[in-house]
This record gives sequence, structure tokens and C-alpha cells, in this order.
Amino acid sequence: MRYLLFTSSLLLAGCFDSLKDDDIEEDDYKEGQTQGDCFDGEDNDDDDDIDCDDSGCANKPVCSGSDTGGNGDTDGNGDTGDVSNPNEDPDGDGYSNLEESVEGTDPNDHESRIYTGYWPYQIDKDDYNGPTSTAQTSASLGSLLLRDQLLDQFGDQVDLYDFAGHGKYIAIDISAMWCGPCHELAAAISSNPSDGGGWGSIPQKVHNEDIFWITILFENNQYSIPSENDLYDWYGLYPDDKVPVLADNSSSDFANLYLGNGVPTIIVFDENMEYVSGPTSADHWAGIYFLDAL
Repeated sequence: MRYLLFTSSLLLAGCFDSLKDDDIEEDDYKEGQTQGDCFDGEDNDDDDDIDCDDSGCANKPVCSGSDTGGNGDTDGNGDTGDVSNPNEDPDGDGYSNLEESVEGTDPNDHESRIYTGYWPYQIDKDDYNGPTSTAQTSASLGSLLLRDQLLDQFGDQVDLYDFAGHGKYIAIDISAMWCGPCHELAAAISSNPSDGGGWGSIPQKVHNEDIFWITILFENNQYSIPSENDLYDWYGLYPDDKVPVLADNSSSDFANLYLGNGVPTIIVFDENMEYVSGPTSADHWAGIYFLDAL
């Protein structure tokens, strides 16, 4: 398999499972440990408190508002029917009534949705305790992905932890607009050629939705943080509805933390947002080989 190196400087969240995790002992189980606990009308931990009345649900997004009228408007946004059927998606935008209620979008309007690009959503993302500064994590096995909200090609601020908990590996592609091999990689992912375009099975895995692929551009052609226009230009060159194109933050934290000995740099996280593969001193393309072998 051919890999290019330019040395210089990745079930939608509407699926809810009311069953307890197999690895949690019954006596230790607390309401709110599993998605759906806090709106299923059940006393999941047998303490006589149900849903938002249970202390285990008090800090969950669905319980962050007050439904004093008992009409289903738990977030106080005026939509009284938004969680009466929490798992349903009446406008077909890929986001459930509950999810749209939490985020304040209209569950009955397809054009009013959480992400313009239909990116995944994780209602329990805060439970992953993602580090919010580079001092709290590192580019090493087992470390958690830096958590931030980054600008995408449609002007939305995308929380990286919305990709957590969907049963897929998450590939983070650290690229730059001036980088030739970055363009070649983006072209291969976008066009999904039968031979992989020199990148093995990865384009096919992205388009089969076996993995999440997230491109983070840390510099434009003027060596500055990309603007929304820059991101949309990149998307125009390599249109792909499976790939969010994000700009690094103003401190270039993602490039500073994760960039290897060349660009593009590919790092891989599991669904728990733990670092599982990336460049090493011996092999810059370890993340690529890891994904290709899945």
C-alpha cells in the first residue's frame, strides 16, 4: 500500500437503550448510568425515585429544565410535545425529539436541526469528562481526546464529543490547506475509488460508515487558522457528506498536541474517546495501518 508523507511543520444518537450495562452490578446501579434512564418512566435503581426525581438524573440534559406543568416541556423552550415520544424523529433529520429538545431546535422542522451537516449527536457527552485543555491530556495511548467545539464548513460549532459512544472508531485527520498529500488524502476519501486511491480500505470504511472521519485543518494557504470560507472551499474541492471539515481553535491546540512528524497526521480514538493509535517515532502512519486492518 502506498502512503504519502509530507514532512513540514471519524447507530445515530437517537438510539436509546433502557437496559443496564452488563458490567454494572445490580446493587451498584444508579439511575442515569444508561441512556434513556431519565425519561423511561421506570425506577431503574429501585430507590422509589423515577426519572428526573432521582438524584442520578438531576444533572442530565433532559432534566436540566423544569417541567413544573407536567406537559413534556422539560427544557422550557415552549415545545410541549418534544419529549412525549423521545425516541421519535418526526421531521426525519436524524435527531430525536429528546435530542432536539435538549439543544433547542424544532423537532418538527427538518431545517431546524442540531447540525447542518447531520453529524452525530451524543446526549450524554458530558459523562465522558473530556479534557478541555492541553494540560489535561496528551498524545499517548489511553489519553482522552481534547474536548472543544470547532467551526465546521457550514458555520456550526461542532462538539467533538458528539462522536462518542456510537460504537465506532474516530479518525482525526490533522491537515493543512497548503499540504499536497493532505489534498490527495481528502480526494481519496471523497471520491472513494475502488482501489482506495493509495489509502487502502479507509475511504470505503468512511463511506460505509464503519468509522468516523473528521478533518481538522490547522492552517490555510496563508499559514493562518482557516476561516469558514476556507473550510467551505475545502469542502467544495472534496465534497463529502460523511466528513466534517473543522478549523483548529485559535490556539492551534490540536496541531500543537497531535501533529506528528509530518502532515497529514492521522490519530485514532475509540468510542470512549481514548487514544488507540497514531504516529510513533518508528512509524508516522501507524494510525492508517490500524484503520486499514479493522
